[in-house]
Amino acid sequence: MDFQLGAVTRPHVDVDWYCWRDDADRLAELLLARGWRPDPRMPVEVQLDLFTGDVEVSVAYLGRGAAGRPTVGAGSWAGTPLPVGLLDAPPGQIGPLTVPTISVAAQIEFKQMYPVWMPERPRRPKDADDLARLRAHRSGR
Repeated sequence: MDFQLGAVTRPHVDVDWYCWRDDADRLAELLLARGWRPDPRMPVEVQLDLFTGDVEVSVAYLGRGAAGRPTVGAGSWAGTPLPVGLLDAPPGQIGPLTVPTISVAAQIEFKQMYPVWMPERPRRPKDADDLARLRAHRSGR
């Protein structure tokens, strides 16, 4: 979200990323070689969660469905199509750092739907704030 908005909007406990499932083992190998450690709370077959010091990253796996459309890459939802246009966003930037991002529309859909998809994770105040920021950004305000 912050890379699409162009600034750090709040302190973050972790940073969420995506990678193609086919690339995940290589990514894990590279990060582990640089001192990152796996988070034992999340099975690596479902998602790659790593930490170093007080920095946590979560890497959700992407699969490919019909016509190459991104799908959930692992876990009980594997194969489920992800939002259309997920990977069509322009790169995001904070200061001199530019990274690929997912679309603002997809970020809004995810933040809206998490409490529905995972009722054990009710919407938190920070999620409501994030939704407001993303909606304002999308509407150009």
